[in-house]
Amino acid sequence: MKLRSPNSIYIPLLSALTIVSVMATSGSAQLRITEIMADSVDDTNWEWIEVKNESNAAVDLNGYVYHDMNRALQAANISSATSANTMIPAGGVAVLFNGSNLSYDESRFRNAWGLAPTVPLIGVTSPPRLNNGGDQIGIWPNFDAYTADLGAVDGNMEVVKFDNAAVWIDFDGDFPSPSAESIYWKGSGDIRAAANWAASANGEAGAYGSTPTFFESAQINNTEDLGNPGIVPAGNAAAGLLITEIMYNPKSDDDNFEWVEIYNNTGAKIDFGTTPYFFDDTSGSAFEAPNLSAGSIENGETAVIYNSKGVTEASMKAAWGDDVNFIGTANFSGLNNGGDGIGFWTDAAKYASDRNDDTFLGAVTFVNYEDNSNNWPADSTFASIYLSDLSADQHDGSNWKLSISDDGISSNADAAFESMIPDHPGGDIASPGFVPSGIVNPNLGDFDNDGDLDVDDIDALSAEVRAGTNTESFDLNNDAVVSGLDRVVWVEELKNTFFGDSNLDGEFNSTDFVSVFTSGLYESETKGTATWGTGDWNGDGNFDSSDFVTAFQSQAYEKGPRQANAVPEPSAVVSLLVGIGALIGARRR
Repeated sequence: MKLRSPNSIYIPLLSALTIVSVMATSGSAQLRITEIMADSVDDTNWEWIEVKNESNAAVDLNGYVYHDMNRALQAANISSATSANTMIPAGGVAVLFNGSNLSYDESRFRNAWGLAPTVPLIGVTSPPRLNNGGDQIGIWPNFDAYTADLGAVDGNMEVVKFDNAAVWIDFDGDFPSPSAESIYWKGSGDIRAAANWAASANGEAGAYGSTPTFFESAQINNTEDLGNPGIVPAGNAAAGLLITEIMYNPKSDDDNFEWVEIYNNTGAKIDFGTTPYFFDDTSGSAFEAPNLSAGSIENGETAVIYNSKGVTEASMKAAWGDDVNFIGTANFSGLNNGGDGIGFWTDAAKYASDRNDDTFLGAVTFVNYEDNSNNWPADSTFASIYLSDLSADQHDGSNWKLSISDDGISSNADAAFESMIPDHPGGDIASPGFVPSGIVNPNLGDFDNDGDLDVDDIDALSAEVRAGTNTESFDLNNDAVVSGLDRVVWVEELKNTFFGDSNLDGEFNSTDFVSVFTSGLYESETKGTATWGTGDWNGDGNFDSSDFVTAFQSQAYEKGPRQANAVPEPSAVVSLLVGIGALIGARRR
């Protein structure tokens, strides 16, 4: 074999170690999403996710973004300014809960789940509303990383990829999708593989039921909400039933305090008890029966349709006035903040047909409102929009106004209080703060069946990855593909060591470098002859500078076994560089 000068080897090695030195000092987090409550009994308020920090240093999520593939956020939604805690301890887990809807009050979540103060809780501002049947969610290390994954979708900026996320998961498809139970990672394998997840069951894998909790007395709304329910502007009203005001994004708890005002100009009293109506939007499942079957509106008068399942009539009156004609429905379809279509039907067949076709052809009246497009007012996150003139076309966004305090008719809501009102309904099954250790087949990864996990096994796996034949016995993470991810499972989970540990003694240190350089295969002109024990840590069959990049991503050099691993200081990397240079020089003399 032709020998090169020490400098010809030292220079590419210097380049590789410069890269890993920067990586080592960055301290990037190693996060896993380990449990997801996507369909709580009380869907939005009590959805949450559990995140595990697998690094050996605490991770501060202050400035991070947690979101799904819906309309883009305008700022990072995890902040130490709002949440009392944003830290995940080294090797620990934290629960990310709906901070904005629970007033960032950790005690409310702890009381519902009986959680000890030792379980870290992190309140998130406006977390994503998780789709019950599955969703794609990610956590980004900062707002710039988040915005780099945004793209235009139907005129709106949305998440279109997760390339810059610290961790992400798509729990759709074959993932479990239970109701009122969380789904959890079973403790081993790729978190993005559905086979490694299960639905929580009471008494299994640390899961138990949440308990009902109540407020002794509490204000249940936000007095920043602004509107004019029961008051209609001037103008000769068009004939029929008109939609005249929409509160689709109140500062108060969204679904509970949304409402729609209608004006009766049919020439006769409308009695919902005699003639039931369907009131619905275009999302979700269609109702099987009319959801407006009580209450009435005199001709020339208004009514406000509200969510009677979420809030009482007394509370609505306390907020907006005793003289408003409130009519509740227990099946109130939540209004979309970015725009929605809402309508009223009397004919069940026409309603079913319209819902099937996403049209309003058979509706008595309807409105397709938008947010800040096609001349519709921009959402303020607390004010209603209202028809500016009763004679104006309700389908034209330019005829609608945003409620403001000096428009002559709008005012802020008054405070509404209730005693012993339910906070959490109870009945969810999950294990917040508990991550199973995983049940690992003791023979898993022992491809030559010699009773231990050794260099021959990792070399066999690397050869299988290069071959691309996807043999099932090598598929350690059960994703139907044999890839570098299976090598990660073998090294980090089954062998419990690090890339770079050439002698597989559980540590990555100078001994490993002495061993691999003794082989003389560094940047050998004979390709494909290197093994794990002779420096091929990335599995391509060669020993070169790319293997150092792979090894130092573990951030474990000279830090002992995996459980005690810590981020190496830059000086450790520099010392290693000098030492390897000396080693190479000594071998060439």
